[in-house]
Amino acid sequence: MPNRVRALVVRDQDRVELERRARSKAEPAWVVQRARIVLSSAQGLTGPQIAERVGCTEPTVILWRRRYAERGIAGLDDAPRPGGPVSVLTPEVITQVLADTVSPPPESLRAQGVTLVGPPARGLAGLATGDHHQPRPDRDAVAQVLPAAAPGGGVQVLHRPRTGRQDS
Repeated sequence: MPNRVRALVVRDQDRVELERRARSKAEPAWVVQRARIVLSSAQGLTGPQIAERVGCTEPTVILWRRRYAERGIAGLDDAPRPGGPVSVLTPEVITQVLADTVSPPPESLRAQGVTLVGPPARGLAGLATGDHHQPRPDRDAVAQVLPAAAPGGGVQVLHRPRTGRQDS
């Protein structure tokens, strides 16, 4: 059974843009592939010939040829994906989380002698105020909480040396 040729009619304005996309080294591969599919179809090649030339399957050729015929060059863009946008925490929620996590321990733990020794976690507080990109001298230090006894019977907070430094 011979393959039918379904030549697309490509407008001149679209042809210029499709040729730019097909030659581009900066565009993602899927953009180049879709442009090459449409341009090859406009030359009168069959679906299997286009698939072999472009390096895809014939159903892929059929899909992008149909999308271009229906919607023009805008049809070559990705369709919206299902699901809603990723929700980002609001400043109010961030402030509440930080207030809950940076505040002193509850009375039940204080009765057991749990305290925090060391500087306050000012890096966390910066997240709530939006100034977390300010330079901090202790940015490269990673805090470790060790169960060693601190003065007064609390938990001691130590800082690990910066990367690249060796302790003997």
